[in-house]
Amino acid sequence: MKLNGRQHVGRLAGIALVFGVILFIAVVAGISTGPTQSGIHAAWAALFPRNETDLVLHNIIWRIRFPRVLLAALDGAALSLGGLVFQALLRNPLAEPFILGVSGGAAI
Repeated sequence: MKLNGRQHVGRLAGIALVFGVILFIAVVAGISTGPTQSGIHAAWAALFPRNETDLVLHNIIWRIRFPRVLLAALDGAALSLGGLVFQALLRNPLAEPFILGVSGGAAI
């Protein structure tokens, strides 16, 4: 089945939407999971701290957990962009870092 331009864009938009929802769920799970009070309700309450306990949880979420989750998302995006560059540069959809010896250079 051959797709025309409009169908192709619609399909890509649908795939991007699905992956965006998955990313959002992963971010919420990463922020609300930890050894202290965990859960989405506790994370939501930490957005607007009302007492000292909420303030501690606010600091834990926004100074420790959120930067960690954001950095993990950015690392994943950078790795996928690196794979895209290899595939575009070599014009090979199966390209990997071992082809140019980049992984050996990275190990050094």
